[in-house]
Amino acid sequence: GDKVLIFSTSQKAILYDPVNDIIVEVAPINIGQQ
Repeated sequence: GDKVLIFSTSQKAILYDPVNDIIVEVAPINIGQQ
C-alpha cells in the first residue's frame, strides 16, 4: 500500500507509492497548535 509522510515543519503531506517508487500526491496541511 501507499505510505503517508507528514512533514509538520513544511506543513506538507505526501502520498508515496513504494512499489512504483513515485510520489502520488502532495497536499498542504494545517496543524493547529492547541
